[in-house]
Amino acid sequence: MRLGILGGTFDPVHLGHTALATAAADALSLDTVLFIPNACPPHKPGRTLTPYEHRVKMLELALADCPVGELCEMEAGTDAPHYTIDTIHALKAARGGDDEYFLILGSDEAADFPSWRGPDRILAEVAVAVAPRVGCDMNAIENPDIFRILSVEVPDISSTEIRKKAASKSGLEQLVHPGVAGYLLTHHLYE
Repeated sequence: MRLGILGGTFDPVHLGHTALATAAADALSLDTVLFIPNACPPHKPGRTLTPYEHRVKMLELALADCPVGELCEMEAGTDAPHYTIDTIHALKAARGGDDEYFLILGSDEAADFPSWRGPDRILAEVAVAVAPRVGCDMNAIENPDIFRILSVEVPDISSTEIRKKAASKSGLEQLVHPGVAGYLLTHHLYE
């Protein structure tokens, strides 16, 4: 199988995430894109995240309408930072076989890639595909030749923007799946 890996805090998951997964699946002929919510992201120290269980439930709702998306909770229950290279090794160990993996990043993440733990080891294990993100200069990416740059258009949506709109209880319709909007309002997330 050809598998995409899309990790993140998904706080909350939004239509940009699912559009990226669908576009990457089309561009790379992927069978599935694994959405892996970070339980304890090392790149966001000190930031208070919505509890993992809520983020997983919102992912379940959003992925109901994303045929290529599959929730993978391999980081559940960990309180220690889990790095991408560790996730890749654990995923390969758990799945076994001859799967081919593609780590999917936005261009903002690709610009930070050299500072990640073991970037050379990541590149030795998986192909890394990068989607341009509005407002992120592709020239900020150091050594772009190591990545497969995707020619895809992804909606310019940010989780930060959604959290602000959720606090005012308006304007979520064009940003998140309807089930996610209902869930975050029902559970008073981001208020």
